[in-house]
Amino acid sequence: MSFLHRLDPDRSPRTASPRAKSTSPAGPGSPRSDRRPGAWLRQVALGLGLLGASGFGPPVAPLLGTWAPNAAGQAEAAANPFRVEVLGTRVQAGGEGKAVVRIVVPEGHHVYRDMMWVKVVDAGGLPLGEASFPPGLMRPDPANPGAERELFDLDVVIHVPIAAGAPVGTHTAKLKVGYQGCKGGLCFMPATETHDLTVDVLAAGTAPAAPAATGAAAPSAPPATGSNETAPA
Repeated sequence: MSFLHRLDPDRSPRTASPRAKSTSPAGPGSPRSDRRPGAWLRQVALGLGLLGASGFGPPVAPLLGTWAPNAAGQAEAAANPFRVEVLGTRVQAGGEGKAVVRIVVPEGHHVYRDMMWVKVVDAGGLPLGEASFPPGLMRPDPANPGAERELFDLDVVIHVPIAAGAPVGTHTAKLKVGYQGCKGGLCFMPATETHDLTVDVLAAGTAPAAPAATGAAAPSAPPATGSNETAPA
């Protein structure tokens, strides 16, 4: 059979006649069935399995196990090791106070100052001010040679001021905290967490108690604003 298409005299010379549609079924051994996604892989696995069963080749399970992606390992590697804690507090009526937001930084990791922020989504009737950050460490920026960026390689303690004037009672504000954590030269995706801040405004003469933390998965190390250790570039 010739590979050249017969042209219709009434057609344009550039238009070839349509190819006849095949009516033969696509059986297991037909070329069309081999083009299905994964067909070649099944054939390779079958061949490796026969070799392993005959004793002349390696077992197929270890070979495919090293090739196949490990979903659990990938999910664990992509998990965010950082977390946010918001400490509730108590203030005297007519007095001022401050709430504490802590970004927990695991050992060997760091966060950049310019990637952290705290936003008051709902003040809950509290006169909340703008969050204040402690000074960090200036280190060379891997993405911009010759420049430096401020970072923290220990837990970051952020203060949210509470001005005087809140009425007596329990108030719940909603804070949104954003950050991006890194390890060495690799960074996790930017993260945003929303937490409740509970503030008890006490009547005059009532002694305030220790604050309770929200969003804490486990007790953390004592808060710090930085260290003298050299952070990863």
